[in-house]
Amino acid sequence: FLYMPKEAAHVLRETCERLFPPRTAMFLKALTTGEKSDIYLDPEVYVSLSVAGIMHVVAVSGMHVMLLLSVVSMVFGNRKGIIAGVAAIVFFGIMTGGSPSVTRAVLMQVVYLLAPLLRREADGITTLSAALCVLLLADPCAAGSISLQLSFASMAGLILLTPKIYDWLSGRFKPGNGMAGRIQRGLLLSVSATVGATVFSTPISALHFGYVSLYGALTNIVTMYTVPLCFIGGFAGCILGLFVPAMGQLAGVLLSVPVELTYMAAGAVSKLPYAAVYLSGNGMDWWLLGVYALFALTYLLKGKRPYRPLFPTAAAVVSLCLLMGGLTARYREGTTVKAVDVGKGQSIVFLDGDTTMVVDCGGDFNGAAGDRTGAYLLGRGRQEIDLLVLTHLHRDHVNGVTRLMARVPVKHLILREKAEDEDRALEEILYYAERQGTEVTFLEETAQWILDEFDLVLYLSPYKGENQGIIVQASVESYDVLVLGDVNHTADKWLVREFGLPDGELIVAGHHGAKSSTGEVLLDAFTPETALISVGYNNYGHPTQEVLDRFARRGIAVRRTDREGNLEIRIGEHGEEGNS
Repeated sequence: FLYMPKEAAHVLRETCERLFPPRTAMFLKALTTGEKSDIYLDPEVYVSLSVAGIMHVVAVSGMHVMLLLSVVSMVFGNRKGIIAGVAAIVFFGIMTGGSPSVTRAVLMQVVYLLAPLLRREADGITTLSAALCVLLLADPCAAGSISLQLSFASMAGLILLTPKIYDWLSGRFKPGNGMAGRIQRGLLLSVSATVGATVFSTPISALHFGYVSLYGALTNIVTMYTVPLCFIGGFAGCILGLFVPAMGQLAGVLLSVPVELTYMAAGAVSKLPYAAVYLSGNGMDWWLLGVYALFALTYLLKGKRPYRPLFPTAAAVVSLCLLMGGLTARYREGTTVKAVDVGKGQSIVFLDGDTTMVVDCGGDFNGAAGDRTGAYLLGRGRQEIDLLVLTHLHRDHVNGVTRLMARVPVKHLILREKAEDEDRALEEILYYAERQGTEVTFLEETAQWILDEFDLVLYLSPYKGENQGIIVQASVESYDVLVLGDVNHTADKWLVREFGLPDGELIVAGHHGAKSSTGEVLLDAFTPETALISVGYNNYGHPTQEVLDRFARRGIAVRRTDREGNLEIRIGEHGEEGNS
């Protein structure tokens, strides 16, 4: 009995996978059981849902509880519906894992449903506070859960703001009677609910995820019927398929229509200009704070007059366009080298004029490096990557590539010849490169490459394993940068012996500061002034003291992502002109 909810979730997931098409199954599994792993592994779907502002629909929360409760109430009627509804949503909450957000929703709905039976008022704020009290009594550390924070912030907005927004919109647009009026009221309610839910949750989302979706209300309107249909239809199709598999398969084919429509809507909205505002050290956090301050100030100063949001809305849009234009212009001047803080991995960005180059993109978690690198580029007006070079195919250098490609299209990809133990990573990267129309070059020997202002030398080490990787030398006028990947002393010495090196300015330490990389011979030949170490918390002792001592003896300034976060070096006519 105790394991029944989890067994039900297991059966639902298996039934979805067995009867429904793969893209339909992964969406319905997320809606009905909270299993989102397949969506996270599909870069295009994950990015489009996130940027379009509807990733919350696959994160089981209050919306799903309300939908389930509505269906149960319609089936069983009033009083029986209350008892059946309480049982159904409690079972659903346990089945989907009992996350803080769904637990909050279940607790609130139970209180709402039982309040009339106990002759108590079902007050929104009291109910929300009671749910929070119960959750924190059970687990005080739940206060740190992003799902709990977003859930409560969204619900507070729905309770406090959505009715006022709806009243204001209804007064402006005056929906009529009949079918047209019902549709109009539905649209106004969708907009009111979306705006109300996002007012308090947006700062939390921006702080945690690093971006804000601007068109969430539009996406919610477009998908206001497809998502509920998928949710209810997913349960019905799975239950039907358990007894009559052929009927379940037919249901899966029919449900593919609203699922694909949802994907299409999210994909279309995510490609709109400024679909998301990225807060990646570019001043957008101050813009967001200013927007909130402006709306608050105009509301406080309105006095007894009706509130008119036209001025603050227009000011927010104009200031956003000016800020984005300024950022784009700023990063067209001079050259920028950026070590993105991806944790235990590496992602190096080069910007010059309109040219964008990235070397490696991998880090702690699957896809996170791609999200962070994409946010940095999009936050500076970069809509395309001219060249992506992968030094080698270890996961901490490439596990964010597909997510990056889904966010920012790549024109040209360069990598070394594939190794047998890396076929799977390579296969996934090449699959998305083909879908995007990315030109792919397998480097067979050391080559020179011209990319606008960048003079590149791509050294292909002849050794095995990580030593077989590509070493990138990028030069802009007299400023030389060397990115070593994970090669060790053997490749270091080969590089100096076979090619010689210019007097350099900046080196990205090999293998995240491992003692076997960035050796004495290489440093004496290249003579860099600054060393960037892309590293996160690890059990290997990176960067090692031996490497730090090598840099110290030569007076090389050391910058580390594990201590400073994102590292950005701007290069002017006379070398480094500033860094942050």
